[in-house]
Amino acid sequence: MIFDFYTDDNQFTVTESAISKNGEVIAEGSVFVFYLMLGYPAWFIVNGNAFCPPQTVRTKPVTSILPHFEVYDGEINPKKQVYEVNFEVTQDGRTIFKKYSCVTVDELHAIEFIQSSYPAAVILDIQIHKSVEQQEGSGEGIRLCL
Repeated sequence: MIFDFYTDDNQFTVTESAISKNGEVIAEGSVFVFYLMLGYPAWFIVNGNAFCPPQTVRTKPVTSILPHFEVYDGEINPKKQVYEVNFEVTQDGRTIFKKYSCVTVDELHAIEFIQSSYPAAVILDIQIHKSVEQQEGSGEGIRLCL
């Protein structure tokens, strides 16, 4: 399997035996994708050979990835749900209440997703709207908070 994903200013290509950054190989060996989700840093474990210890590769937050290539805790294309998150943020001395819907794997992932955009957000309420059925290779579905 070969696929690409992007961070702010880099393109990464992942194969079973190497990880490339902007066309340059940065790690070579047996590649295990541990965590690769939109909006989060990607984590890989690369086992070279018997003479080299395993290498971990961490990227900046992922800005573009096809949904069927996402990996959460080693699980490819994890089942997701639509969460509605109510939270408050303080801007210019005023408290502003916001409501976002986002597609994530669990409540903690939804909270982290909101706090990645609003670090000072105070989460008030989280509700599950529905499960999202994903088909392998479909590339369909909501990927960003609305």
